[in-house]
Amino acid sequence: MNDKNKTLYAAVKDSAALFPDKTALLFLGAKIDYASFIRDIDAVAGFLVGLGIQKGDAVTVCMPNIPQCAVVFYAASKIGAVAHMVHPLAPKAQLSEYMDSVKSKLLVLPDIMIDKYEELILSKKTLLCSPAHYLGFVRRILFSLKTMPLVNRVKKSENVYFYSDAVKCMPPSEPDFADPQATAVYLHSGGTGGHPKTIELSSRAINALTDNGMEILGITSFNGGCMLAVLPMFHGFGLAMGMHAMLCHGGCNTLMPKFHTYDTIKLIEQNKINYLIGVPVLYNALLSKPEFSGEKLKNLRQAFVGGDYVPKKLLEDFNARMSENGSSARLYEGYGLTETVTVCAVNTTYAHRDGSVGKPVRGITIRAFSEDLKPLETGKTGELCIAGDELMNGYYGDPEATNRAFFVYDGVKYVRSGDIGYLDEDGFVYFVSRIKRIAKVSGVNVFPSEIERLTMDEIEKIKETCAVAAPDERTGEAIVLFVSLKDKTEDRESFAEYVCDFIEQRLSHFARPKKVFFVDEFPKTLIGKVDSNKLKQIYLSDKI
Repeated sequence: MNDKNKTLYAAVKDSAALFPDKTALLFLGAKIDYASFIRDIDAVAGFLVGLGIQKGDAVTVCMPNIPQCAVVFYAASKIGAVAHMVHPLAPKAQLSEYMDSVKSKLLVLPDIMIDKYEELILSKKTLLCSPAHYLGFVRRILFSLKTMPLVNRVKKSENVYFYSDAVKCMPPSEPDFADPQATAVYLHSGGTGGHPKTIELSSRAINALTDNGMEILGITSFNGGCMLAVLPMFHGFGLAMGMHAMLCHGGCNTLMPKFHTYDTIKLIEQNKINYLIGVPVLYNALLSKPEFSGEKLKNLRQAFVGGDYVPKKLLEDFNARMSENGSSARLYEGYGLTETVTVCAVNTTYAHRDGSVGKPVRGITIRAFSEDLKPLETGKTGELCIAGDELMNGYYGDPEATNRAFFVYDGVKYVRSGDIGYLDEDGFVYFVSRIKRIAKVSGVNVFPSEIERLTMDEIEKIKETCAVAAPDERTGEAIVLFVSLKDKTEDRESFAEYVCDFIEQRLSHFARPKKVFFVDEFPKTLIGKVDSNKLKQIYLSDKI
């Protein structure tokens, strides 16, 4: 079991001591063993110290899942700096704003992104990393030929440093930073109230989750295996379960900077992926391919899905595909928020229930509270609030928002999730809706997510739906439903009327959509969720 009372670096260093020859990272065929991994982490930590970076300073890591992303992340932890994880597709202005907001001392980028961020690179200290650094000689040469013109434009700047030089540095002479409760990571999120926030997470909070790694995977002892590390490290789930959990137990992370369906299937066949975590779109992509079948699926041990609404049919289809091909793996849904690192409740092999998002993980308490923050009885719907070791330190630079997010009841500190839900008599958690997505139709609460679940689970011709609340002169707000169909030849006018009648009969007339729009594909956020805000903007601007 991983010890939560360590820093992130110390947890991985302990694994390296136990399993020096095991593969820690697998990247495009290249294998990096634990001994080499920790050696490079120590060297980069020395580089950071040489730049004058101290404990508490922010290092902005704007990279996809390549080996250097993990190396720099743990190097920051070794010296007590804060890893500021940012999406590598962030617009230049947003990245600059993020860096300024946390007073970042260094920007870490892949050299392939020089063109996009050149102005920023020339104005801020920047460490450039070649994704081909750990690959074979021929691939490194071919890659450098592509990036050389970009590198030549910035290499003479006094602000620019290169990873190939950083890994040659001597490790820091001072002792490793050892405070597990200090902020170790900055992640950007919508916050429990829906407004953008920078969330501070400690090593202890992240390690508290990985303490439960084997229990979540449904095993009593870890006998190796590879995790598909495709969820990005700027996302709590990708960071804690996709990367750190495996490294704490001597497992292997199969790094994939961008999800490719056929590459994933090939890696499963080669027994280089045994555990899958992802959002629904990843599993839909796999299930759409007939090649995702056969003996190779026996290499899968377990799979988890979250981050967006999970249709019942997706779980059924995945599990049926596993059964048909003799695999014991099953797909389980979980629930979490960045304020609790990520997963705080999950279905597992030993405890799962249809329709729920599982039971709280060990060390976590989840209760439903009323608007005046009084605990509700079993089965009563209220705001889900979480207590335990996984709680964030707070929102960076925003004490007012931090105070609003936390409260103490009966001597226990809880964080408000901003989600509506309830618990059953056996402790299983049920998610109903985000508070910010509740619609008030003629003063009556309507849950868009409830409409989405109903239509996606029970209307066969529907591929995907998204319900949004839009202003309405008569009722205050009204539901607008966006629908994508499996069969594009469907008579849309009559089908829209059928869908509206179905929703009204099964839910209420307040939930009946004012309008149904048909779209071929939904806009998605950077991590693959349906972008309901963009759909709402499209409706309000009357562009459809």
